[in-house]
Amino acid sequence: MEQLLNDPTFQKKLAHHAERTGENLAQVHEEAARYLQELYTLHKPIANMVGVQIGQYILSRAYNKTIDINPTEVKEVAKLVRRHPVAL
Repeated sequence: MEQLLNDPTFQKKLAHHAERTGENLAQVHEEAARYLQELYTLHKPIANMVGVQIGQYILSRAYNKTIDINPTEVKEVAKLVRRHPVAL
């Protein structure tokens, strides 16, 4: 998130917005940081592994002990979630 906030192009856009709206640049920067904090996501492999294990446990309580998957499709989904925010 800091990388985006400090990006020169982003800084120019913030300055342009502040100038256009007549707002203080520091306030615009602070507001942008708050919005980005709300939107910012970071994928953590350990959380993904724990989530999968919990999901498997929950499903195993209601279904067979294994989950049938298509490894090719799982790889495609993994590529997708690395590039884009995804809600499952």
